[in-house]
Amino acid sequence: MLGLVSLAGWARAERLIEIPTGTKIPFGAVRFERVQPLGGGREGESLLGLGIGLSFDTELRLVDRGGGRQIGTFDFAYNYVTPFMGLTPGISFGVQDALSRSERGRRYFAALTYRDPAQAIGGELPLDLTLGFFYGRDRSTPFIGVSMPFAEPMRLLMEHDGLELRAGVELRPLPGLRGRVIFSDRSVLTSLGYMLRF
Repeated sequence: MLGLVSLAGWARAERLIEIPTGTKIPFGAVRFERVQPLGGGREGESLLGLGIGLSFDTELRLVDRGGGRQIGTFDFAYNYVTPFMGLTPGISFGVQDALSRSERGRRYFAALTYRDPAQAIGGELPLDLTLGFFYGRDRSTPFIGVSMPFAEPMRLLMEHDGLELRAGVELRPLPGLRGRVIFSDRSVLTSLGYMLRF
């Protein structure tokens, strides 16, 4: 498993920034992402996300701990239904950090994502609203997130996981390529990711 994790990757059992969403990584798709802090102060992370069949996805993660040390873990989600724009929300259930090796430990979740066509740009880029709940080792918290189109290749992101507020900008200059700048209470992060479909 750690060999797969070290390949690097992209979506935390399909996530907004850190919170899970009621959407999934498409079947036959692989996403790669590298997340890196600006100015230090937080570990970098490599991620590999995989769409598994029509209902499941997973993300393998390798987190830098400094001094050349790394830890591996994974997230897993069952996607009950995908969002149908303007009609039904997407619903997912799963676990983040299944091996309980991160700072916040293992957290089970339920997530609901509603895709609003009224906010769409050209009928193709809708606003996504995600609501959900974490059940974890130390505490249970609700979470909320918004992904809002700003222009054709750009989205504005904002989320609160019950403990920390994060916001950012996502650019998609080419099909499959994604770059982000994320601001949180503790740091500024950059990420670069790419999705391959087979």
